[in-house]
Amino acid sequence: MSTTVRPADLEAEADQIVKLLAAYVNPRYDRARFDWLYRRNPDGVAQAWLAFNAVTGELVGTAAAVPRWIHVDQGPVLARVLGDFCVADAYRALGPALQLQRACLGAPAGERSSLCYDFPGPGMMAVYKRLRIEPFGQMRRLVYPLRIDAQAEALPLPPLVRQGIRVGGNALLDLRARCRRRNRRFTFSLLPGRCGAEFSALAARHGVEHGVSVRRSAEYLNWRFLDNPFQRHEILTARERGELVAYAVLAADAHYPAIVDLFGPLEPSAVTAVASAAVTLARGRHARALTVTVLESHPWVPALLAEGFRPRETHPVIFHAPRVGASDVLRVAPTRCLLTQGDRDS
Repeated sequence: MSTTVRPADLEAEADQIVKLLAAYVNPRYDRARFDWLYRRNPDGVAQAWLAFNAVTGELVGTAAAVPRWIHVDQGPVLARVLGDFCVADAYRALGPALQLQRACLGAPAGERSSLCYDFPGPGMMAVYKRLRIEPFGQMRRLVYPLRIDAQAEALPLPPLVRQGIRVGGNALLDLRARCRRRNRRFTFSLLPGRCGAEFSALAARHGVEHGVSVRRSAEYLNWRFLDNPFQRHEILTARERGELVAYAVLAADAHYPAIVDLFGPLEPSAVTAVASAAVTLARGRHARALTVTVLESHPWVPALLAEGFRPRETHPVIFHAPRVGASDVLRVAPTRCLLTQGDRDS
């Protein structure tokens, strides 16, 4: 089936895009989420492309690129994070997907940078392989286990045996968590309101240390996490003599909360301390585990493992720069790039 691809009109075609995304990506997608991501982003209005059946004119696919300022060695660069990619079931052949993704990856006319990045799932990796674009690195999910209730209940054993395993395992995990070394250098607290100028100052101070990292201004953090219509977030801060030195953004979940963003100096003592404080917070709320996802080559990963986090699965991240000037950014080694789960589009 032949398809055509063109840029979307975000004013006139928003409802059609939302309907397609709700049908094929997430049934919770609605107009509030669309307006938040595409229009209210402080780094700029998103771009979208649509795929149509060339004969009937039916909308059969969509893809988006969301502007995001990043720190690089040469200075700030306006990059684009790719997302909201979907193709209707009847058009899942690589042809329409390749057309859409080529449109997203193209160098926008008049922009200083054409750098874009993506966190593709298995289906999208098939598209990137066809385009001969290899992963830049791997995102690694780390888990700090706090309870084994679910694992114990899944064992094919008598109820009393499962209960004994659950009680004993939870007691050991609780002892392990309580025996962690306390860092008395920092004080920790949940942010009671919105991010202010100190968050922008922290980003300016340490963003370039990481080689490539999202510019985490106060405006960006408030929009990305505190105004997010899909997920409630909390921000746990670490301070030294009253000064903000690191923070962890927590996605609320009764059983499995996640650190979706983690930021501070490249030297890991402050970020591991705030991650450890997040473990204490999750334990006090009777969570079963706390997770954090970071580019696995980043220097923080060994420090987080030393704190008691355990490595789990990986998934790829793509960087692409179709314009020659933007390719300089990709000379940065993965060991000098900070990416977290919160750097995705939503």
